[in-house]
Amino acid sequence: KFGDWLLAVLNTGAWVGGQWLTYRWTIPALGDHTKVSLTVGVVWNNTAYFLATGLAHYPRPRAESPQCKVCPPKSMPCAFLNAQSLAALTHMEFLTPAGNWPDIANDRTYGSRHHNATGEAIWPAGLTMFAFDYNGTCVADSEDASLMGKSLVEICGGDVSRAAELAGRFKAAADKGGAWVSYSWDGSSTLAAYVLKL
Repeated sequence: KFGDWLLAVLNTGAWVGGQWLTYRWTIPALGDHTKVSLTVGVVWNNTAYFLATGLAHYPRPRAESPQCKVCPPKSMPCAFLNAQSLAALTHMEFLTPAGNWPDIANDRTYGSRHHNATGEAIWPAGLTMFAFDYNGTCVADSEDASLMGKSLVEICGGDVSRAAELAGRFKAAADKGGAWVSYSWDGSSTLAAYVLKL
């Protein structure tokens, strides 16, 4: 039974030092949805308990551009709001045991052009998620999976100085808790990304 399984999972997670868990949940206000919970173990009055707190996990509706039209990637301020929402959704994905870069980069939620992207994708083309490790290697890109595993220098067309400058600005934004960074891979067009540290 689902209830027995969930009880066992929450209890086990609590006694391995605490754990984030994800599971399906249904309540009248939200219907069937994904829930993410943090469970921890405590002992009080010689009795062991697990405590859990959770939240509904799904992307909020996409912000609309002026005149209530679908927000294109270059429209402001809706594109900025949507980018921050997308970053927060990605951050939450990584709190779960199943969180990994290939699955997240290949998720239809991001409007990616991968095999499982469908017309149900919430995010418009052009609004993507990418991630680099601190060595400058691309570990995820929801728009172009071929970039995964490439260095920032390779993505910048071999321009070492541009790659170093971008890496410095990406790291600085991440280290201060999140910030907007303008960037260009090839110097021909300027884009903007909200950068967070995971």
